Amino acid sequence: MVEDSVLDAFMLNHLLEGSSPRYDFYFTISTTIKDAFERLDRGNFDVAFLDLNLPDMSGMACINALKTHAPDLPIIVYSATDNTRIAQDALKCGAKGYLVKGRSTSQTIQSVIESIIRFAAYDENTN
Repeated sequence: MVEDSVLDAFMLNHLLEGSSPRYDFYFTISTTIKDAFERLDRGNFDVAFLDLNLPDMSGMACINALKTHAPDLPIIVYSATDNTRIAQDALKCGAKGYLVKGRSTSQTIQSVIESIIRFAAYDENTN
């Protein structure tokens, strides 16, 4: 997760723990895009939860930077902004999902993750 708020990171971790007994989640927190790049260079990740308001970058630039650095990594935006236009812009930039902080449930997160997994499997079988 790329998130500079400890409380928001804790809340997402709590929601992920309750989202699916079929998956094991290992949670890593980066507080800046730069830190996220360093962690990505050292390890393998299946998905990135990304806040759009970070100390070193904000907005769609966060998605673009992460997509450039790790083009195959699915990104789920996890934002306090409940705005349809921003969510659409995030998806156009390459995010695979958009979740609103404080409004997302374990079931919502599970649905988004499973959709990404199903799409990846479909894409792998068709290419």
